[in-house]
Amino acid sequence: MAMEVDIAIVGGGLGGLALALGLQERGIRAHVFEKAPKVRKRNGTSISLHMNGLRALEGIKPGLITRLMTKGAQVTKISGIHRTHGEPERVTRRSIAPGSTCAIPWKSAHETLADAILNQSLLHWRHAFVNYNVIEGGVEARFEVLPEEESVDPSPLHTQMVRAKLLVGVDGIKSQVRKIMVGDEPRDLFAITWNAVVPTVSSLNLHEEGECRFFTYSDANSVKTVFLNDAGSKLTLWQVRTLDVSGEITKTYPLELEAHGRDVRKIRALRQVEGLEWIENLREVIEATNSDSVRESRQFDRLPLTSWSDSSKRVVLLGDAAHGMYPGPAQGARTAFEDAHQLAMLLHEALTSSAPEGAISEAVTRYQEVRIARTNRIQAYAAEKTGLSDFIPEWVRNLPPEEQQKREQEFQQWTLQYPEAISGDPNSTYWKP
Repeated sequence: MAMEVDIAIVGGGLGGLALALGLQERGIRAHVFEKAPKVRKRNGTSISLHMNGLRALEGIKPGLITRLMTKGAQVTKISGIHRTHGEPERVTRRSIAPGSTCAIPWKSAHETLADAILNQSLLHWRHAFVNYNVIEGGVEARFEVLPEEESVDPSPLHTQMVRAKLLVGVDGIKSQVRKIMVGDEPRDLFAITWNAVVPTVSSLNLHEEGECRFFTYSDANSVKTVFLNDAGSKLTLWQVRTLDVSGEITKTYPLELEAHGRDVRKIRALRQVEGLEWIENLREVIEATNSDSVRESRQFDRLPLTSWSDSSKRVVLLGDAAHGMYPGPAQGARTAFEDAHQLAMLLHEALTSSAPEGAISEAVTRYQEVRIARTNRIQAYAAEKTGLSDFIPEWVRNLPPEEQQKREQEFQQWTLQYPEAISGDPNSTYWKP
């Protein structure tokens, strides 16, 4: 027998939980279906929230950002060292207004959002989305319910059918909902990232309290970026990113996995920092990291869409499923929270209207009008930050350095104005509506 719900959210990551929480605040029960267990074993990475993300979270649930900030670090300074072979070293430093930026371990942010759902029975963990069909008045979705890890029951997976007035796909960069609805695949950005969140060791001097440090190095053969950040709760994020245009690093993974076993990701990360001895204690912190804590991922994004919904307006996308982007400008989680904020408000209006059936379609249409133009521009700018010429418009490449810097500053000013000036900043040169 199918479960009957108003809103079914596919994906229990940050975006899915934020939407469920925003709807909860407005008296709407949304069910979340996530293939992973609730308790994630790895800390993995952290997220960075600036004013647009913070305002979106405050709109989702007043007081939420206070809870999150207690788990993270208030970022007060950003410093960088840039080395290009054959050129003088360039150092950058800037201060951040107190309370405007914070870094939070992903796992801590996830637990905070999940725990804020008052009715925990609305969170369906270990439910792997399979497919959906549009039916009269809504959508029917099929999930496979995975057994508990500790289970010794050899019985096969069982299916859970769910009927909803609206299905929201928040299932990540490799979204199965999007694959069914649109049919496209993620775009390779030719970069690989290794990272881990580890206990802070003050003697290693990886960063100061509230500091984000980043380092870039480029020569004829490689481009590498290193981040060492205060993640709060006496934790540090280390991250190493390198280009892999040929795909050779990814191709060698299976053989190296067989050769090195559980240590393979750490060994590959250490290989990338050879020649970066000038970054103080970087190798030492990676060597001290538990192998199981090291995360390795190839970077992908999603090509911009003109529509995030199907023709029935009963299936719609949110977050990385809609606009997965390169993490360079740190807008991934922020824009997902913006999505959740806007969709929660619009669905509240729809479901409390006198004719909710038609109003849901209108809410989905309005949501896309508010969100798509903004995120398409942010996605394109994020792709530029890969540094690959194929992703940078020729007119941008031809801008003099001072104009490129102005454009970058205007981008920050525009995005941070959320929820004002969503479509563009009329006072800017490069980001007008």
